[in-house]
Amino acid sequence: SGGILDLHVHDVDFICHLLGKPRAVTSRGVRNGKRWDHLHTLYEYPGKTVLSESTTWVPYLHAVPLSVKTLIFYH
Repeated sequence: SGGILDLHVHDVDFICHLLGKPRAVTSRGVRNGKRWDHLHTLYEYPGKTVLSESTTWVPYLHAVPLSVKTLIFYH
C-alpha cells in the first residue's frame, strides 16, 4: 500500500463531500516495488462532468511540512 493510499482516501472523501457519489471512477497508478508512488483518478458524474485528480507520494518529503493545494476549475 504505502503513503499514497493513506493520502488518497482523504482526496476521495473531499471530492465526494463536494460533488456527491460519482457515476464511475477510474484510477491508474505508478508502483515502486510494493509501494504506489503516484495515482491519477477520473471521477465521472451525470451530465458528462469529469473530475481529474492526482496524488503523489515522495518518500523523502517526510522531513518537509505537509502542503496541500486544491485547484478547482469550473465552466
